[in-house]
Amino acid sequence: MSVATADNRRFHQRHRDPQDTFEEACRRADEKRRREADPERLMQLRRLLDDSVSLERCCAELNQRHRDGAPQSTVEALVYELRTHGLAALDNLNCRRRLVDVSDRQLRDVLAELIRSQARCVAITNELLIALDRVRQR
Repeated sequence: MSVATADNRRFHQRHRDPQDTFEEACRRADEKRRREADPERLMQLRRLLDDSVSLERCCAELNQRHRDGAPQSTVEALVYELRTHGLAALDNLNCRRRLVDVSDRQLRDVLAELIRSQARCVAITNELLIALDRVRQR
């Protein structure tokens, strides 16, 4: 084999097609996600798909998470986003999603934290606090 062919082969091994790399990354991510699926959650969802389960019961079980609240990291991300971006954060889809995920108690905690931080953060305005209170009252 010539030196040029060996160099060419090494070059192609180092600089593969980005599409191949992207596809490989997607496959690895999908496989990782399949391995990490929560078996208890999957069992709950399969049980809820049974014809004997009423729609009302299904909704109640799926909404149980909202009563329990979002993970603490979601609450912290919400506080950070609101503290950093202020009222404009409410236009962000991620912020609205986090607001839907938090429980009433967690939203009260977010409001309390923002009120405590208001003197230090110029983005926390009375308008932001009023808008969040309206969300809480719904």
